[in-house]
Formats: sequence, C-alpha cells, structure tokens
Amino acid sequence: MGKNKKLSTLIKCLNEKLPILQNLTQRRLDVYKSPWCIACKEEKMENQDHLAICKVYEESWIEIEDMSMDMAWSKKKLETRSNIMKGLVQEKAVEVLRKVVIQWEKESGISTRIKRRKRLVRLSLNSSKKDTILRGDSVRIKKSQLQNDRCKRKNKEKEEDSLEIKRAWLSSIENLIENRSKPFSYGILG
Repeated sequence: MGKNKKLSTLIKCLNEKLPILQNLTQRRLDVYKSPWCIACKEEKMENQDHLAICKVYEESWIEIEDMSMDMAWSKKKLETRSNIMKGLVQEKAVEVLRKVVIQWEKESGISTRIKRRKRLVRLSLNSSKKDTILRGDSVRIKKSQLQNDRCKRKNKEKEEDSLEIKRAWLSSIENLIENRSKPFSYGILG
C-alpha cells in the first residue's frame, strides 16, 4: 500500500468514513440495499465498532495481534521494527475486509461499472429524503437533467428581470416625453 493510500485510509478510519456498509448505504442506496453485516450475516449494522467484534473477522484480528507481538519482541533494529509495525496492522486488517466485501459484491452482482455509474437524484413531493425512500413516491431524474432544469429556471428569471427593467425604462421615457419631467432617481441631485 502506498504512502498516500495509507494516509487516506488512516484519516478515513479516524473520522469513521471507511467504505463499510453503513456509509455505503448512505451514499449509494440504489446499489447497497442494507447496512447489515455481510460477513456474519446477522442483522447487525456494519460499522467500525462491529468490525472489531464480528465473529468472522475474529481469527484475522488474533493473527494480526500475534504478528504484531512477534515483531515487537524480535531482535530486529528498532527503526526497522517500527516502520514495519506502522503499515502492517493496517494493511492486514484492510486486506481481510476487502476480500470479504469483494466476494459479497460479486455474489450480489455489483460491478465496478455499477458503482461508478452516475447517481440518480431522488425527488418527491415531500421535502424530506427519508420520506422519499420509505414511501417510494419518488421520481428519478439524472443530476445533469436536474442541473439543466435549474439553468433554464435561472435563464427565465433573468429574462423576466430584463423585461421588467425595459418596462421601467420605457415608462420613464414616456413620462419624460409627456410631462417633460426627469424620471425619479435616488441618485445624486444636480
């Protein structure tokens, strides 16, 4: 694992943003249907705390602990030992988790193409996102289509504003011609 990858994994771990099912279902509900642990298949939410106590990963944790203890008590130089320890535990834990998740994704028919496909935005008559998901009365629209609608709405508002300005300008000109008076202005008097 490269330095940047290790650093990003460590930061994600500290901020509880690792790609575990609890986070994945929040990001992509269309791909990951439930946040329950896929390893032990019990109805327990897969979060970072569960990974530490899950029965399936218990053997891997024991192996990692044993390997760490062996390295700590070996007669290698301190520098080499500490460098090995920094990356080893993290690599081993992530490797085990990755294998289980990749196997489950293959069984569930989730490919990298599906994971990288543009997300669909859910809109509903109700304002809250939870209502949309639970009630199922949502309309799916691609993000780009939603952005196009916003652009069209903004352009329409700009056109309406420019028409309003033109009307105000024309009425002030007509007033100038009819009454021979300057249009009202909050500007500098002169």
